Amino acid sequence: MTPTSPDSVPRAAPRWRARAAAALGVALLMLSPLPAAAATDPTPGPTPTATANAAPTFAMGPGDRGIVRSDLPVIVDVTASNPASTPLDAAEVRIERGNAPLGSRAALGSWLSDQSGVDGFTAVGGTVLDALPARGSTATSVSLDLAALAGLPAGVYPLRATYLTERGELTSASTLIVPAVDRPAGQVTVVVPITAGALSTALLTADELATLTASDGALRAQLDAVAGTAAVLAVDPAIPTAIRALGTTAPATATAWLADLLALPNERFALQFGDADLATQLGAGLSTPLQVGDIDALAPRLTPAGTPTPTPTPDPQTTTEQPASGLDGIGTAAPAVLWPASGSVGAAQIATLGAVTDGAAASLTLVSSASVTGPAAAHSRAGDADLLVYDADISDALRAASAAITDVDRDAATAEATAYQEFTDPAVPLAVTVDRSAARTPEGLSAAVTTAQALLGRSPVGMSALRAVFPDAVTLGDAQPDAAWVDAFASFRADADALAQFATILADPAVLTVPDRARTLQIIGNAWRGVSAWPDAVAAQRARTTTTLESVELVPVSDINLLGTSAPLSFTVRNDLAWPVSLVLYTVPGDPRIIVQTTTTVEAGAAQATRVNVPVEARVGSGEAELSLQLRSPTMVAIGDPMEVTVNVRAEWEQIGVVVLSVLVGGFLLIGVIRTVRRRRRARDLDDGDTTSDDDRLDDGRDDGHDGHDGRDGREEKVDG
Repeated sequence: MTPTSPDSVPRAAPRWRARAAAALGVALLMLSPLPAAAATDPTPGPTPTATANAAPTFAMGPGDRGIVRSDLPVIVDVTASNPASTPLDAAEVRIERGNAPLGSRAALGSWLSDQSGVDGFTAVGGTVLDALPARGSTATSVSLDLAALAGLPAGVYPLRATYLTERGELTSASTLIVPAVDRPAGQVTVVVPITAGALSTALLTADELATLTASDGALRAQLDAVAGTAAVLAVDPAIPTAIRALGTTAPATATAWLADLLALPNERFALQFGDADLATQLGAGLSTPLQVGDIDALAPRLTPAGTPTPTPTPDPQTTTEQPASGLDGIGTAAPAVLWPASGSVGAAQIATLGAVTDGAAASLTLVSSASVTGPAAAHSRAGDADLLVYDADISDALRAASAAITDVDRDAATAEATAYQEFTDPAVPLAVTVDRSAARTPEGLSAAVTTAQALLGRSPVGMSALRAVFPDAVTLGDAQPDAAWVDAFASFRADADALAQFATILADPAVLTVPDRARTLQIIGNAWRGVSAWPDAVAAQRARTTTTLESVELVPVSDINLLGTSAPLSFTVRNDLAWPVSLVLYTVPGDPRIIVQTTTTVEAGAAQATRVNVPVEARVGSGEAELSLQLRSPTMVAIGDPMEVTVNVRAEWEQIGVVVLSVLVGGFLLIGVIRTVRRRRRARDLDDGDTTSDDDRLDDGRDDGHDGHDGRDGREEKVDG
């Protein structure tokens, strides 16, 4: 176990984890399949002998940042890997220190980069690494000889480890720091970004937030790393915006994370939305950084109507003020603080950023010392621009430590950061950053922040204390933004202008323009630097805008037949948007033979097709006429492509139809009259026929009466006889 002291950096993970990770990494590397190109390459591959004799790798890193203390041993971690297909015999490792301290920062840089500029070494420790199997690895720790380190004058000493393998000697360089006893007290300001990584959407989704804010998530690790420190937080406002926009549907871990962020007493400032790259925006011609605009317009994306946005409960133990209203509040933050990507800005860009204000507050721009010509104090000025200049060498080492996977790499990086700070003036305040990195690990970030807070002889202070120091004048070099990023952003801006015109068909254009601007800023976010999928994200964003611009249009129609002198013509408006739109359909005839209603108001419902009737009147009996149709917004912005329609006028058909209809009606009336007359005549004839029959029946009745009487006479005569 590595001994510790009260001001030493605690190890982020047990060493067996680092050894297991190194072994697993080598095994996966050796067992991974060859790239497809290699499989089809006709060129013969490496010979078995070359693979069998592949050179091993070797690395070394001193524990406790390489600080030599009189009462504690110095532990050095070493690791070796054998990528060959044949075993590697056991071999000796020798550890030596330089006989004299390094004389300058430049000498330190030369030693760490190529192990040059050092004469004379003294052995301070060693060990024997076990034999390595094929594609195997090992790691161990070596305790240095305190006697060989005792009595050394204060300074930064070269440290070298040599691995004496059968395939050649391998060396690894680092440093040992012997601290001065009478070191004056100094100050250091540490800036740590709180970001969510590369995004191509306007906001993080609920699932993404749940992953990032879980106990093992990246955002939770960032907050845990700065808790209890005086680090200045550079917060991406897109994160709290996403959490608040979800309302009551936000993951519990996300709302807890936001509450913890607001409860921290650390000084803070807001990055650009999505941590958008400032140099790219200036390179595209903007004089001030692009703003999202009405940030509250992002809330309806996920929050149901009428759902209140939850406000985290304040921690009664903290004096930090809670954020003002708005989705993007990060707590009480310093206004107008700008942080371009390291090395991305020069004199011209800084002059532009220096003119940016936030209300009455003048801007403060963070800039790397690598962009400054000559020495620079932490608080400086370049012309009218107020600057916070952070040490590039120390910040680069801290960034490497935050991304380190193994203990050895982490130890080497923290020792490098500590060594570089030994060449700073303790009487001058120092600023450093744990810079942005997509590869940050929880253990690495924690170690980097702790190292920055514990730089020898310096106590951590906030940014306000550093700004209180009178600034020094500095000169900046030149810098050119990435041309591909500038071109992409310029295309986004052109698309955004077209989208803003298109959005005038909406009652609230912000529901369309604000999410689009948020996506644009996310895609030029610094987290996309070096990511191979960035061109795909750019193409997808442009395609999304094109689809939106084509989402409202007139549905094409074929030729129309106008069978009369006047009639309404029917057209269809397609609206694929999630909101209703207000339009005006302009109809212009191609010749004077027809008269049309020039403007027709259209209220098209959300996600549906709407029919529109346009009155038309023909001045001729027959012929063809052309109509030009164009949808426009109420502000006269053309929506969709214009459409030409041919109208076949057949007005004489209307007269023919009237005549035919009149004849038919007259014929039906005549037939009806004839049928009525005939029916009445028949009825009268029937009435006459029925009367004659009754008279006859009366006469017959009389005759029958006489006959009956005669019959009675006959019957009477028969009786007499």
